[in-house]
Amino acid sequence: MSPPCINESDSSPTTCCFPFCTEMENRRTQSLMDMSHLQRIGVLAYQVFAAFPGRHPEADAILDRLCSLIRDVTLGHLKVKPAQYPVEYYPIYESSVYTMCVFVLKRGTTMPTHDHPKMTVFSKIVSGDLHVRTYEFAKGSTAQAHAVVDPRTGDLVQARPTKAGLNRIISASDPESLLLIRPEGGPNMHSFTAVSEEVVLLDIIGPPYNSEDRPCTYFREVSWDEGCKLVAMGVEATAPGKKSKNKKKKKRRRAVGPERKTDAMPIQENGSAPNPCPPPPPSTPTLDLTPPPVRSSNTTISNSSSEASLDLLNTSGTDEMCWLVEDPDVDYRCVERLYRGEPVAKVERYANVELGII
Repeated sequence: MSPPCINESDSSPTTCCFPFCTEMENRRTQSLMDMSHLQRIGVLAYQVFAAFPGRHPEADAILDRLCSLIRDVTLGHLKVKPAQYPVEYYPIYESSVYTMCVFVLKRGTTMPTHDHPKMTVFSKIVSGDLHVRTYEFAKGSTAQAHAVVDPRTGDLVQARPTKAGLNRIISASDPESLLLIRPEGGPNMHSFTAVSEEVVLLDIIGPPYNSEDRPCTYFREVSWDEGCKLVAMGVEATAPGKKSKNKKKKKRRRAVGPERKTDAMPIQENGSAPNPCPPPPPSTPTLDLTPPPVRSSNTTISNSSSEASLDLLNTSGTDEMCWLVEDPDVDYRCVERLYRGEPVAKVERYANVELGII
């Protein structure tokens, strides 16, 4: 049966007597099949993230297809410029549902350790060699955050016992070059350091950061022994009857111009920058210097090739314990550049497109 069309006499759906409706449907299908590579990724990402906090009925199949397309992203799709600054940021698509962007890191530049609260994050190394370090907060009785005195600034910040995970160099050609952070568990924090002359990293983050319930928090790693000393100092500094010398935070001067250092968000090439998210308040410290028990990693990897690489962060097999200390004054250069690669737009129009077409 032909698809329904509108009868001009009564404006009611009828059986199409002419091939017009079929032709229009064919054109629509052809336009979907002619979508650019990144537009396909954008549509699938919207289908995954638009259901948050629920779950799309075809989430597993969409996720497999999405991962397959992300793995095939090349520099030709992104068309990034030769890097001029230590860290550069290219916004591809931004909405309340998810964010797609590109980071370019020059050799020796580190993206500081940061978290991804309640988020799913796809990070694909498109080119270059990247040193990846991942972390997961300890669970159970040792998981409580402690207020500590930062010896560098004298400020009170939070410190949490943490299990360090992946600690290795990954190349764009490696099967593990696609990394995934899941909101339901596993390492939620990571830091990246460019090992090659230049590293291009594609990020898809959903839902995106915001200042209310999903702020970006930065950390620095300290050894287990050093962290225990900081916790002890923090308890002493906040003991009843003692006046803290750290109530007033020091104001740090920032450089002006397109290379201005920022706390959490990239600056634009015209020098403007959004306001950084404030760090969460410190909690009341409770001293517990007993090292947490070491757990062995016996995670089973799925037979799916996509799951095997995506779950690499959860199967590193390391049991190193350390502390992550909040670092609200972290500085690193991040300059926003104009994106000229394949566009991603109006993805919500294709929310109900059949997976087979994409």
